[in-house]
Amino acid sequence: MTILFWQVYHKAVADNHFEFQQRLQKHDWLLIGAGFIIMLLINAATLPFVKSSGNSNVDSLTSLLQSFTFFMLIFVAFIGPILEEVLFRGLFLNWFFPHQRMLSIILSSLIFGTFHVDFTSGQIDPIYWLSKVLLGLVLALVYNHTKNLKASIILHILNNTLAAFV
Repeated sequence: MTILFWQVYHKAVADNHFEFQQRLQKHDWLLIGAGFIIMLLINAATLPFVKSSGNSNVDSLTSLLQSFTFFMLIFVAFIGPILEEVLFRGLFLNWFFPHQRMLSIILSSLIFGTFHVDFTSGQIDPIYWLSKVLLGLVLALVYNHTKNLKASIILHILNNTLAAFV
């Protein structure tokens, strides 16, 4: 896994290192704020319809958060968002269909949502999947407009941190 991620990192981040050298501008922070508000609205609209149990992804994370609170909080709030942003925005949006940006954004969002669903349980929650696709779409659009992976990482961290405490 480490070797694979190192290869992904080099393709997605090292090749685009300028993104990590540039500072976030006022416009970028406004987009992060707008993205966060949209994410709150998506969560508020979908959360009442998400299965409260039987969603193995949510059940597993909840159980792990209760058992290993500190370590899981660090993973869910920081490590996970960084890894996912490097993969889904850094790699997918810059590598697959680089000249068809809207197609890359849509595919990245669909893959992001699908990545968050457990297909092995046989009980797929379509509302949960849709909420993750929409969150992935917001992250992809913020990244696309800012051209800075730090913006989508910060937005993802905000979303996951809020979700961990709710």
